[in-house]
Amino acid sequence: KQLAAASQLVGALEREPRAAMHTGNLLRARGRVRLASGDPAAAVGPLRAAAEAFTAGGYRLERLRTDIALATAFAGSGQPDTARATLEKATSEARARDAHSLAQAAVLAVAALIVVGVALDTMAQVNQHLLLRKYDGFMKKGRVRFRGRQAGGAY
Repeated sequence: KQLAAASQLVGALEREPRAAMHTGNLLRARGRVRLASGDPAAAVGPLRAAAEAFTAGGYRLERLRTDIALATAFAGSGQPDTARATLEKATSEARARDAHSLAQAAVLAVAALIVVGVALDTMAQVNQHLLLRKYDGFMKKGRVRFRGRQAGGAY
């Protein structure tokens, strides 16, 4: 329900005549809605455009916040190196501007992305291994399928 409401709000803002003032916010909202709906690859474009709009307007803090969302989109779309580079750039920018809390958030986001990426990859590998060994899978019941002799007498 909340995702649909957010989508409707973004649509309403697009039709608003004053939306040109808030281009960066509108684009970031569109990207975050796409992220929340499970389509991180589609979120990259609007988030990049939002970052550029904030840079052009001189809104550094908003640019840094958008970079964190953009890094999340990169990580979700299978580009962990680009995500890491985006967060490192945001971190160095925040430190240069003496924005300690945002720098700390970016460092924590880098660490979280790395941990989540490794955990997801490990779970996928374990699941694949279990499926190859004729288990139901890691996320299901975990029961062993028939492992005795098959009808043809082979294992």
